[in-house]
Amino acid sequence: GVDLRERGTFGVQGDLSIRGANFSQVLILINGIKVYDPQTAHHNLDIPVSLSDVERIEILNGHGSSIYGENAFGGVINIVTNKSVTKKFSGA
Repeated sequence: GVDLRERGTFGVQGDLSIRGANFSQVLILINGIKVYDPQTAHHNLDIPVSLSDVERIEILNGHGSSIYGENAFGGVINIVTNKSVTKKFSGA
């Protein structure tokens, strides 16, 4: 399963783990873009996307490093937003 542990003021940092992998082994993406602090590997969960803007959440259990690179040994969580939100962030 997926486990979330909030850290920091107002829970803006979070440790997400998948099936026992620690936070530095789980990659979080929003529309394929990495979301984490490169110095600490903690996840910045203060993301500019509301729940109503989320189309789906994709979870890849296990070794995602071969596809997504570093920080994906334990798995990958990709938050995919609705097309209107994606367009707003891409500037298109």
